[in-house]
Amino acid sequence: MRRTLILLVAVLLVAAACAGDDSGEETAATTEATTTSTTVTTTTTGSTAGPEDCPTGDFLTELDGVQQPDDYGTVELAVSCDEDSLLVTSNSLIDYEFVQITPNDLAAVAQSWAIPLEPTEAEVPGALGLGVIGVAVNGVPLFGAFEAPQQGYGDPLSDGLLDACNGHTAPGGMYHYHARYGCLFVDPDEPGLVYGYSNDGYAIVAPFGCTDAGCTQTEEVTSSYVKVDESSNAAFDAWEYQEGAGDLDECNGRTDEDGVYRYYLTDAFPYLPFCYHGVTDAAQGDFAGEPPADTGLPPGGP
Repeated sequence: MRRTLILLVAVLLVAAACAGDDSGEETAATTEATTTSTTVTTTTTGSTAGPEDCPTGDFLTELDGVQQPDDYGTVELAVSCDEDSLLVTSNSLIDYEFVQITPNDLAAVAQSWAIPLEPTEAEVPGALGLGVIGVAVNGVPLFGAFEAPQQGYGDPLSDGLLDACNGHTAPGGMYHYHARYGCLFVDPDEPGLVYGYSNDGYAIVAPFGCTDAGCTQTEEVTSSYVKVDESSNAAFDAWEYQEGAGDLDECNGRTDEDGVYRYYLTDAFPYLPFCYHGVTDAAQGDFAGEPPADTGLPPGGP
């Protein structure tokens, strides 16, 4: 199934590693709140009321209760806010056909996020860890553009390890995305379309921006990472951030003319956020262009 949610946001509007025995990632996901890995057994109720700036409308909460077409269960997605946080719970299931790419079958895996409603810019960008770096608007976890150390931190998109929606399953069956998942939308290039939120609270949007106040013309927003080693797909070796090579910073985001920082889902590496622009406990120290620490997990883990 393909979602039909389109979010129109003008430029002046203020918006708020991998699976299987040959593509493992770290399953221990670090988020602002608890992230679990147990099978969902309860039913959620979709969006609930919250603060006026609560971005529940960005999420595809109509998917809550939809049967996964391959009979893996029912999608569960609830979104609300408290005074400080965007609260998201899901069971990570997709509402479209599952195509198995890794050795891991699909399973419902409970996830939860407490994401700050008012992000705080970090003095130094934070490094991503292995595992969950944010949440898509359908409740599916987001991972960075790299696999586990046992696979050399390879880029799973370049290595052909993702399905048509740029996702696949980790050990334990948790489905997640590594690159732009435009399959959710009728118009995936709509400027300002929110695809999800990073753990640090900043929105992740489509890679197109308006060139005028009426948004009569648009332009593609481009990554500033350049491939410097054509013989490798190792994320931290084969690509290099070169300031000015594109439109975005080393985290794959920028502060737009409205003064709001956003991440962009670029079609070129690193696709998703590559570091944390904002303060978050999920950061694994300062970002220095180096891969996450090897946790010693066996191959097949996250």
